[in-house]
Amino acid sequence: MRTECRSPAHCARRARVTQPFDVPSAAPDLLHGALLPFHERLQAGIVALGMPAAGASAAVDLLGVVELALLAIVLAQLAPALRNAQTSAPGRAGAAGGSALVATALFLWILRHPSREIHELFLRWDHLAFAVAAGTAVAALPSRGRKWVLSTVSAVLLVQYSGPVAVAVIGGAGLIGFAALIPPWARRPRVATVLQGGLVVAVLGLGFALRATHPLQALQVQGLAFFLLLRHVSYAVEVCRGAPASLADYACYLSFYPGAGGALGAPEVYAEFARRNLSTTPPFDDRLAVQRIAVGALEVWVACRIMLPPELLLASSTAPVLWYRSLRLFVCVALYAMGSWAALEGTALFLGMRLRPNFTRLLTCRNPSDLWRSWRGTMTFWLIHHIYAPLGGGRHRQERNILAAFAASLVWHWIGVPFLARDLRLEIFAPITLWAILNAAAVVAHVRVQRRGWRVLPAWVPARVREALKIALMLVLASFSVTLPVLQLAGTGALRRYFLVLVGLSAG
Repeated sequence: MRTECRSPAHCARRARVTQPFDVPSAAPDLLHGALLPFHERLQAGIVALGMPAAGASAAVDLLGVVELALLAIVLAQLAPALRNAQTSAPGRAGAAGGSALVATALFLWILRHPSREIHELFLRWDHLAFAVAAGTAVAALPSRGRKWVLSTVSAVLLVQYSGPVAVAVIGGAGLIGFAALIPPWARRPRVATVLQGGLVVAVLGLGFALRATHPLQALQVQGLAFFLLLRHVSYAVEVCRGAPASLADYACYLSFYPGAGGALGAPEVYAEFARRNLSTTPPFDDRLAVQRIAVGALEVWVACRIMLPPELLLASSTAPVLWYRSLRLFVCVALYAMGSWAALEGTALFLGMRLRPNFTRLLTCRNPSDLWRSWRGTMTFWLIHHIYAPLGGGRHRQERNILAAFAASLVWHWIGVPFLARDLRLEIFAPITLWAILNAAAVVAHVRVQRRGWRVLPAWVPARVREALKIALMLVLASFSVTLPVLQLAGTGALRRYFLVLVGLSAG
């Protein structure tokens, strides 16, 4: 069986009943591959009993979720035993050496048999076993050695999935930026702003320069830079505030591959990441890792059962159909994002690193502020920490500060738009601009309502009804975070037609 869901968009395009956590036959999972013949025979047997092929495939895929959860449980029981063995003198060398040997063998296999996108790694059996073995092995190393090993592994995987040119550009720029923070005079706010800001502009400019002759490399540079540059800015800010400059800390923070690249990239705030992972013993939590991996696999399984192609969204001719498809597409993408990040977060815990939660509670948000903190929450926290809070946060001119954070997010998204289309037209910026305006207006309105103590619904409305209505309204608002990007490159008039159909003013 093959994975068809490379990403939410890819899964939506294909809209087929597939197994979300199997790698394709061209990239076999070393450990799970042994079960595939059994799964194929089981599926054929279920079909022979009269169940439709789609239902049989879904049932077998659900069995795969259970198997993955069981593997995670077994590994979670094994990991602490191996780590404990490393603390006693008699078994220290054997446990550490054995873990390192297993991790190296699995890592080489994974490199020779890659997944199609980096986030697919985190529901592979062989990669899960690698994470446990590698996390156990590096736990025996001094803190500095642990950081360098994780940085090296991350760099190799980023080269494979983002391309050598992108890694060379971002890595080289990062080293230049790090070196520029060493002299005390270069940490003065104005000097640092010019030097580090110029570095960011230079990387983005190089990406733009590659667009005409090497569009794929340009897209890879932009895709990797999209979040790693924000990480670099966060690091530079903290060093200018007095944090010690450590190349090992910087390299590990910048490159740690769970969350560093791909569609689920995360611009972690350096101060928080360092406090959790770089200044303490590895924050292993095997029980939480199992829970996140199991829940994530199940959410991805559900997402791929109900996904629909974006083309159907654009082809909707009546308001009820368009609303239904918009909400369904959001639910699919939300489940896929929540599940994929949960698996990624669980795997990072096996490696001894704790990431900030991301894409959380997307289907149960009750107000626009809650939704904004949940949808790619790492980006929101970066904006809060580096833009909203320094401007005064909720203490001084809160509404202005909210708009400033959204404006920064919008500009950052604008930068990525030209890499998705060779023909630059102002209209292709309209969907993402409208997305920012809608969300900014909703958050500002929510802040005003909260500050003035207004009631949106009468007091006699039952609490459960009130909560259900809040969730429903947030699902409607959140759906635009998926449908508007779909319209980004849909062609002239697509955005206008979408809203005309949505409000019932156009049919077909």
